[in-house]
Amino acid sequence: MENRSMLLSQVITGSVAVIASLGAALITSNYTLESAKVQVEKDMIVLSAANANENAKEIRARAEEYLLAFQDLMELLGNERVVVEDAHQQIHKMDKLAQGLLVYGGAELGTASFTLNLAIKNALLSSSKDDVTDVFNAANAWYPAYFSVIKTYDNHAMPKKAKADLQDKLMSSLLGELNKAFKTDSQRSAF
Repeated sequence: MENRSMLLSQVITGSVAVIASLGAALITSNYTLESAKVQVEKDMIVLSAANANENAKEIRARAEEYLLAFQDLMELLGNERVVVEDAHQQIHKMDKLAQGLLVYGGAELGTASFTLNLAIKNALLSSSKDDVTDVFNAANAWYPAYFSVIKTYDNHAMPKKAKADLQDKLMSSLLGELNKAFKTDSQRSAF
């Protein structure tokens, strides 16, 4: 009987040891799995930010090339004698550059670029001051479109900054509304 109780004690001790080992292995594997998930998420964020930075660099380079072509056209048109064929070649170059901005920068920047090109073409074909004004308006609209696109890449590359900027805007808006309400209440109590 003593052998039997000793055997039972050894079986129980062995079972507890196996269960404890399995529990420890389960906890360790779960911790390892969670660590791997966190690392994968971190790597995805870093890779995504790197891709956003590369795309933003490409857009900046193409925008610079477009603006330099625009400046070249303005210099060409500022000459005393303008060769129409040269102006058309420069506009054709700008159309190609605008196509690249459409592909890399999206519809907003591409549309702004093509709108500016079209305004220049229309101004060259007519002698109306309205068409020249359209060129200035299109040029002024191009810059906000460019900065809007670049800001989206900056926000993507720095999501915590974008979140902080949003919180700042929300707080400013809230404080502005509270300030308005306070002024309104103060004006009412003054009467």
